[in-house]
Amino acid sequence: MCGIIGFAGFMDRVLLKNMADVIRHRGPDDHGYFFDKNISLGARRLSIIDIKGSKQPIYNENKDIVLVFNGEIYNFQKLREELHQLGHNFSTDGDGEVIVHLYEQYGEECVTKLNGMFAFAIWDARKKKLFIARDRLGIKPLYYTQIGNRFLFGSEIKSILQYRGYKPDTDRNALSDYLTFRYVPGPLTMFKNIFKLLPCHTLTYQDGKVETKKYWYFAFNSTNKSEDFYVKTLKNLLEDSIKSRLISEVPLGAYLSGGLDSSFVVGLMSKISQEPINTFTVTFDDIEFNEAPYAKSIAEHFNTNHRSLEVKQKSINILPKVIYHMDEPVSDPATIPTYMMAELTKKHVTVVLTGEGSDELFGGYPQYRAAMIDKKLGPFRKIIPKLTKNDLMKRFDQDYTDWISIFTEKEKQELLKEKPEKNNTVIQRPYDLNQLLYFDIKQWLPDDLLTKVDKTTMAHSVEARVPFLDHIMVEFAGTVPPKYKTGMRQEKIIIRKAMQGIVPKETINRKKQGFHVPIEKWFQGELKEVAQNMLSESVIEKRGYFQYPYVKSLLNKFDSSPKYYSRQLWNLFNLELWHRIFIDQEKQKKI
Repeated sequence: MCGIIGFAGFMDRVLLKNMADVIRHRGPDDHGYFFDKNISLGARRLSIIDIKGSKQPIYNENKDIVLVFNGEIYNFQKLREELHQLGHNFSTDGDGEVIVHLYEQYGEECVTKLNGMFAFAIWDARKKKLFIARDRLGIKPLYYTQIGNRFLFGSEIKSILQYRGYKPDTDRNALSDYLTFRYVPGPLTMFKNIFKLLPCHTLTYQDGKVETKKYWYFAFNSTNKSEDFYVKTLKNLLEDSIKSRLISEVPLGAYLSGGLDSSFVVGLMSKISQEPINTFTVTFDDIEFNEAPYAKSIAEHFNTNHRSLEVKQKSINILPKVIYHMDEPVSDPATIPTYMMAELTKKHVTVVLTGEGSDELFGGYPQYRAAMIDKKLGPFRKIIPKLTKNDLMKRFDQDYTDWISIFTEKEKQELLKEKPEKNNTVIQRPYDLNQLLYFDIKQWLPDDLLTKVDKTTMAHSVEARVPFLDHIMVEFAGTVPPKYKTGMRQEKIIIRKAMQGIVPKETINRKKQGFHVPIEKWFQGELKEVAQNMLSESVIEKRGYFQYPYVKSLLNKFDSSPKYYSRQLWNLFNLELWHRIFIDQEKQKKI
């Protein structure tokens, strides 16, 4: 695992070093640079495989192909054998050199051969071309910008911000999207003119021109097999995926919440590994949201080396540090416990397996069941908003985007000074489960969940691996009929059946609790006064984004529906902190 950086169109050795230094946390073990006329590449390395070798950049024999690489290639040994038979010779034992020789053999199509999580850049000196690629699901990040005839890229935005020719500013379209989704969907970022390379895309920079291209297409096409076939295939694919992700020359472990996904992963890890698994969880000082007993039960069942960390209200003090590492405002409250868990993890292991992706592939969220209920209700759905005082349930008759949003389109019209364009990401009724899953796999997963996991773990030089998101598993999930995913009464039906005989029955049958961070209770404490100060009239007017009377109304209405309004206040609160850190460039302070 590494952090990569680079630029084309000019030469500046000091800049390249500064870009690398600011992401040292992604690779504290080593660093390396490549300089040539009008092209510079760099990498910070976290050594996982071939620790003594595989220094970056990596070259071919003629040194006219140069690679910087972030990630892991899980089928590199198989590819290495194939390339060797084609006449390629290797000087290292790592996975990065395989990419170099694949590019020599297949050109830009090399990316289709890879199974793994990755973002890499190749300088082809023969063609004077920079070739960049990102993995299929967006597990590893990659950002870029073009300013005139100068092109810059990096694993984190903060590297690009080292270039003095870029003046940080807010992208107003991205701001509107953030208010809807609590994150900024790609290819935009919250920074004007800095973009995400989308998952399953490549980018070429040649003769001053940027061109992006999609290389992998995913679709839901249900097949007509027996339930037993789907259950056995899922179990076998996950076991194979975990086996490949246990390859490491450094200690590894797993995040364990006690829910279905992490318990399944830990169960299979215990089956495969000869050594006890290291597991990690976070607890909350509020018993209502505490999953620690469930995690402890699974840890005892599999005899893991289990460690936990308690998240308290005062943990909010680390939020500026978390936002700095996230680069963008992501008002997912789970960034705080995830960041803290990575800090705990680093004391014991360098690689950790997580359960991300299962919900999106196999229908694990409550809104999926709600959508199915909505479809069954037909015209009667219009009655529900009239029968409830709950602000969230009042959205039941709205579009899916509004249903899952922080601020609805109507609310944004009242909040924003500059009226936003209508959000085009609208999923029309009647809802189809696969349609919702596709939306979340393509947007919510890479731009919220995977960004959160990557940035919080790499902040502590920990590599996170996500076995549910092997692209072979994802393609299989696309063939599973919706009836085996989510029903009217239960989510992730196929996952529960595949876990039988591996995980205790009480875990399989337990209702999904979710990873809830009690921000509504935090806002009822000291955070309320902090939020009032940070969202004061003078601050809001200075920023120029929002109508202050509407912000004030949110603060005033909070007590009437804490769960609803805490989400909106948290969204604005995170944005203000981000603005102070990255736009105003204030030094980090505790809240």
